[in-house]
Amino acid sequence: MLETGLQLFQLDASTLFVSGQGHGIEFQKMHGHTFQQRTRVVRDR
Repeated sequence: MLETGLQLFQLDASTLFVSGQGHGIEFQKMHGHTFQQRTRVVRDR
């Protein structure tokens, strides 16, 4: 489960990076919730 979490985290980071380069401000906002949730889970661990 930990490996899967790391993979998802990497995917989110890549998506945020790509959207940051492009014009995906809305997408970044939408993904921000997921990113925060994952970070919160990691902190709980």
